[in-house]
Amino acid sequence: RAEVTTVVLPGEPTEEAGSRALAQLLDAHPEVTAVFAANDVMALGALSELAERGLRVPEDVSVMGYDDTPLAATRYVGLTSIDDRSVEIGRGAGERLLARIADPTSAATEVLV
Repeated sequence: RAEVTTVVLPGEPTEEAGSRALAQLLDAHPEVTAVFAANDVMALGALSELAERGLRVPEDVSVMGYDDTPLAATRYVGLTSIDDRSVEIGRGAGERLLARIADPTSAATEVLV
């Protein structure tokens, strides 16, 4: 079984930051096989850095984004991304808030999305 190492690099949520973070990561750990970006835009920056270094996705390095923006679904990018269901969560939270305002004595509810 191979040893797994996790490295977390901070950065702003931009394509440039994703590219810069992956460059830093690859310089320090050229054996990297997978990258998880905080959002799809940062993942796009990571994809760009990999292409500049001649590394292939997913053959050499796997890349995953987070927030499942329309960008991830484009044919050119073809990015694997996690759907955070933010629209559904926001809508549900708003509906529950309005219901609680309308009836402050109603019982609190918990909803798993």
